[in-house]
Amino acid sequence: MAKSTLQIHIEYGLVRALFALIGSLPVRAALGVARAIGLFAWLIDQRHRVVAMDNLAHAYGPALSLTARRRLVRKVYQHFAMVLAEVMIFPRLLRRETFHRYLRLYEHPETARLRRAGRAVIYVSAHMGNWEVFGAALAAIGIRFHSVVRPLDNPLLDRELSRRRAWFGQTLSPKEGALRSLARALQNGETVVLLVDQAAGSDGAQVEFFGRKCSTQKSVALLALRYDVPIIPSYTWRHGMRFFHTTILDEPLSWERGGSREEEALRVTQAYTSRLEQYIRRHPEQWLWLHRRWKR
Repeated sequence: MAKSTLQIHIEYGLVRALFALIGSLPVRAALGVARAIGLFAWLIDQRHRVVAMDNLAHAYGPALSLTARRRLVRKVYQHFAMVLAEVMIFPRLLRRETFHRYLRLYEHPETARLRRAGRAVIYVSAHMGNWEVFGAALAAIGIRFHSVVRPLDNPLLDRELSRRRAWFGQTLSPKEGALRSLARALQNGETVVLLVDQAAGSDGAQVEFFGRKCSTQKSVALLALRYDVPIIPSYTWRHGMRFFHTTILDEPLSWERGGSREEEALRVTQAYTSRLEQYIRRHPEQWLWLHRRWKR
């Protein structure tokens, strides 16, 4: 059911008030409040908590005890509450001259060479760490990029978040019809950034992820193969409870060549999915286990 104009404005007003409140706090206090909110959400949000527990049980099996899973899910809730708080405090902290205080960037030498050569590339990443910080890290080294977003249900909130993202140099394409705009960007030698860790439905490629088949976006692979563009797996992770993040721009992906376009696209999709799994295993408390990744 569509929201009424009054509901949209009330929701927007409440969120803006929360942004103003948390955004005005000292960083340590803001993140402390966020962790408390995350703990509360963990206690009351049974639906997503059950999803996360089930995902972890399948992903780790007996290697992760019930107690350890509960502890990890609690950390996941607190982490993503801190992500939201950081979005609220971005505007007053992050400037191009202050990035180094909050962000550390590692760029693989071959990836740096491609950037300096002005090559079109596709960065693939996940809902891990603070993926909004990822845009700030790219901006810090002068990369402007295209990404795909699903508009929020509240158009006023969607406009607010889009404005914050655009500050880091993002060009946003709505999910519907995005392939055309991404293809145009790659043909023009530009950079594309995509988060590829969520369920892709019946149109996705079935690949292994944490030992189970799941539907995964294959549009990245098809674009890379069609336009001969390198794929660069990347991720961002948080250091402890601070507002300090490391972004890794890893080495370009390699895969077995040959076969039909569909066969090669499947191998590419499996390759970047496996790389993202490696990243998530390093920092499991910072990935979105609350999402029903294995729907089918």
